Amino acid sequence: MHFPERVYGTENELGLTRVLPDGTFQGFDDGGLPITMLPIAIKHIPNSIHCYTPGHPRIWHSNGGSTYVDTGYHPEHSTPECRSIRDAVRYNKAGEFLAAQVFHEPMSPLGKLLLFKNNIGLDSQGRRHGDFGAHENYMVYRQNIIDPKEGSRLIPFLITRQIIDGAGLWSREGYSFSQRAHAVTKEFGSGTTSDRPIINTKATADTGDQVRLHLILGDANILEFATYLKIGTTALVLNLIEGGQVPQIVCTNCVKNMEEVCTHYDTLEPLVELLHTDGTKDKKSAYDVQVIYLEAAKRELKSGSFDSEETEAELKHVATSWEQTLNAIYNRDRAWMLGRLDHVTKKYLGECQLRRSMPDDPFSTLKDIETLYHGITDRTFQNRLNGAWSDRRLLRDEEVADAMINPPAHTRAICRSQYINLLIEYGIKKSDHIDWTDFKNDCTFPEKLVFRCPHPLKWDKEKFEAFLENVRARYDPIKGTSAMPPEPHGYAAQPPY
Repeated sequence: MHFPERVYGTENELGLTRVLPDGTFQGFDDGGLPITMLPIAIKHIPNSIHCYTPGHPRIWHSNGGSTYVDTGYHPEHSTPECRSIRDAVRYNKAGEFLAAQVFHEPMSPLGKLLLFKNNIGLDSQGRRHGDFGAHENYMVYRQNIIDPKEGSRLIPFLITRQIIDGAGLWSREGYSFSQRAHAVTKEFGSGTTSDRPIINTKATADTGDQVRLHLILGDANILEFATYLKIGTTALVLNLIEGGQVPQIVCTNCVKNMEEVCTHYDTLEPLVELLHTDGTKDKKSAYDVQVIYLEAAKRELKSGSFDSEETEAELKHVATSWEQTLNAIYNRDRAWMLGRLDHVTKKYLGECQLRRSMPDDPFSTLKDIETLYHGITDRTFQNRLNGAWSDRRLLRDEEVADAMINPPAHTRAICRSQYINLLIEYGIKKSDHIDWTDFKNDCTFPEKLVFRCPHPLKWDKEKFEAFLENVRARYDPIKGTSAMPPEPHGYAAQPPY
């Protein structure tokens, strides 16, 4: 079986609250920004360009990623296209810092915004209130992965993946593996804001057979190891589907089983009903289902071919990490999982705090842990996590800082980065058209300069260099004068790759 190069990316909607001048907090319904706050809710920062569509301001960063106000007036950040799983983790983490910079502008006398990388808000009574997405993007080589026949083979893996990548949720109903699992309502569908599916069928074509698979069922992870496993294990299973070696099992009641796994918080309880090719049915635990997919991946990795040594090394490392994690889950080795898996770490911290403070209302304490764990504007809590389990991190702080400025290697994000840096060089802070697949330079000039790059891994380098030279030739004569082009009108951005 062949394991090709793949492109990865994430999009995180962010929960938020406002700190009023008197120090009290004000929440927003469903995490949305009131329209009246939009002019002051997004801030232009260094190494970025501002594109504005009425109601949906967007910042493009020099690393090729973007921070913006999305549908429903949610703050959201998208990473640039990444060619490695580790880079997908690195740019996801860099996105926390970039989003915090964009939205952290003090808004006196209105107060300031605090952002949270979570999936569910809780009201004062501890009820779930507001849903925020954590989306994953994968370049896949068979479009029929999103069809029910092929996609059904992916679903048992996805609905049990939460025992690895779940962010955990303290609520008055108890503790759950996942935040996002509570918002999933169907197996297949094209929606994202309501009636949310396990597999999103709205694939964006690149070129030929490659399409973007958009998954919206996962959690927003804080720990780097959990993000790495989420993306890496999914990539391995996608390879199994493309190579025709995926386990031939389907789930008979996917949404119900996903919710049951989530709320029972027991990796070994047989809750997932599977239908086999011979027509027989049985129930397996979330752990057992994950082992079935892991063993299939290990088998194919032994004899597989790879596009590069880097891809081979990374996918084999993912499989090893997956196996170590499942062994720890089976043996209930909490010491190993702390600092690696979010749901285990958050549960441990909540229990420690309850033993320490013995509050009259335990849930008020747990609710504070639930909120603080996901803070990205105030990073005090996350910094403590990194300090306590520094040996479980995948990244160094310097790597994350670099990812805030520079693009990933070997993807078209390089083109976007170079164009943004060119505009910044000429003092241009707003652009009329920067997109995932193309950018145009027209403003008030009579001739429109356009560069298109529909494939995330391939672009015409000569045409791109010529495009940059033409843009330079346009701005050089008027550099430093009042004749620089006025602010553009803006445009509607397309989804990433």
